[in-house]
Amino acid sequence: MQHDYVEIPEGNKIPSVNISVNQDMSGTWLLSVDTTHFNFAPQKVGSADPSFNEGHAHIYVNGKKINRLYGHFYNLDTLKKGENEIMVTLNSNNHGILSYEGKPIMSMVVVDNQK
Repeated sequence: MQHDYVEIPEGNKIPSVNISVNQDMSGTWLLSVDTTHFNFAPQKVGSADPSFNEGHAHIYVNGKKINRLYGHFYNLDTLKKGENEIMVTLNSNNHGILSYEGKPIMSMVVVDNQK
């Protein structure tokens, strides 16, 4: 499902997101999500009104949405051998992708899984 953008209006604090992915001791991959000016609000997901500094995130692996995220950590389990593109977008309670100046608020890393 493709979601529209929710543009952050002037005068609001602009949220940001940074992610990292590390292999844990069990061999699976842990996604860590650090946000500023953004709070996860799972109890409000699906609200018709847009929100600018709260909501949830969407996780994509190699261009495919795999899940919603309601907190700062997610176990990605195993990743295919080779390079994997991991992306997280911040989303309004109405599921729209938060954006500022027409650019989505997101973070992306490439994980090279050699095992």
